[in-house]
Amino acid sequence: MADIIERRADDWELRCRFNRGRYFERLQAGEFKTQTKIQKPNKKSMQPAGTQSHIVLYFDPVTNEEIAKVHQYVLPDGSLGGHGLPDPKHLKVGDIRFKQKEGPVEKKDPSLFFPEGSVWRVRYKNFRRACCRHFGPNIDRMIAILTTPLIRCLIVCGLVG
Repeated sequence: MADIIERRADDWELRCRFNRGRYFERLQAGEFKTQTKIQKPNKKSMQPAGTQSHIVLYFDPVTNEEIAKVHQYVLPDGSLGGHGLPDPKHLKVGDIRFKQKEGPVEKKDPSLFFPEGSVWRVRYKNFRRACCRHFGPNIDRMIAILTTPLIRCLIVCGLVG
């Protein structure tokens, strides 16, 4: 077995790789084993009363190797909260383990550079979704690398806000 390479990725790239790799659908089809840690949700999440916060590990059933680590809210009716899909934190693709970037939340999710409710935040999110959908995670990673300094520059210069 080859050595695993670790690479940091922002939330958008992780979601892109997770969704395009159909990990959640593959879990539902029985392709993975899971281990779940249940917690109370953070009050800031504004989830309904009775919601549970789950950290779920996906494992290869043959090798018992961890394939993904996700966070999800499970509502009292059993459905998934948030956006209805797990939020990946770690993801193994081939010989590469992608992990969520460390540091300030803006580093993990560059859309947070923009003020809450601003048209720029919405545009950035739509832009990243479209890049993933049309071009895939490798192009999305390149776009993230190129756009993050540009976003900082626009904000510092007062051109966005």
